[in-house]
Amino acid sequence: PTPRILPRVSAGSLRTRVVHSPRETHTPRPRDVLECYSPFGSRAPEEGVKSKDQIGFGFFFHACATFRASHTGIMGAAAVDESGDWASQSQLWKTNDQMADKEGERSTVFWVGGKQYKGEWSRNKMNGKGTLTYSNGDKYEGEWVDNKRHGFGTYWVCEGGKFRVSYNGTWVAGRKQGFGVFYNAKGERYEGEWKDSARHGKGRQTFGGRVDGRGADVYEGDWAADKRCGEGTMQYANGDVFQGCWDADDKHGEGTYYYEEKAARYDGVWERGTARCGEYQAVDPGAVPRVQLPCLELLGPDEVMARARKLALRHT
Repeated sequence: PTPRILPRVSAGSLRTRVVHSPRETHTPRPRDVLECYSPFGSRAPEEGVKSKDQIGFGFFFHACATFRASHTGIMGAAAVDESGDWASQSQLWKTNDQMADKEGERSTVFWVGGKQYKGEWSRNKMNGKGTLTYSNGDKYEGEWVDNKRHGFGTYWVCEGGKFRVSYNGTWVAGRKQGFGVFYNAKGERYEGEWKDSARHGKGRQTFGGRVDGRGADVYEGDWAADKRCGEGTMQYANGDVFQGCWDADDKHGEGTYYYEEKAARYDGVWERGTARCGEYQAVDPGAVPRVQLPCLELLGPDEVMARARKLALRHT
């Protein structure tokens, strides 16, 4: 008999075996030397050889296993028990992280992306007090609940290798909420109430001027959705003062504008920042209302935290 080499396919490996076909005594043709029966083949199987459906099923199972393993990767490969069943679908790094079971105060924990955290843990999540440094260099120092900024804390922005306080105050579920103090890159400062990371409620904001607040316009009054809205007083750097109604950052409604240089006042009605009607009258310069400028100074981190916490408790 002429030997033929046919594949024997299983789920775990691909092997070949030699079978003797008693019906073939002629010299084998090239296509008879090695053939692989698959669901896409056209020849009928020899006697004693697995049928196309059987071999095709094995091939299909093997392909599925290979596809599944290649798409889960080394870190996410699913575990297979001895019977060949898929025992777990969880990624290995998640399983290992859960097994670590971080609880209480721990040393610095590093992430692949560059973040690092040092502080307290509970139920394998950041809970309590701790400092998280972000991959861009910024950091948050304060209180945490279930991996979110929650409670009192300070957010620092890293600029040119130096830290600048961006916000210190209260947080809820990762958002600015309650009372807090915010500083932007130009040195302008807002001190007041927040809702969903927007200025909302009573607050005081400086516009322009120096970092210490000198030469700045200062607004103190009501805010809604991060805009001046409601009753408020704006003191301009040239000494003029507007006291009245605001809507979406515009003078809107009744109000009084005091001219310091002219020693006069204008009582009237504004529409989207434009005076529509009113009257002028002289005024005693001492009667012009003033907005107290905020006291700005460079403080150490501990002093910033202590002062902001005191202000936050006063407004709760």
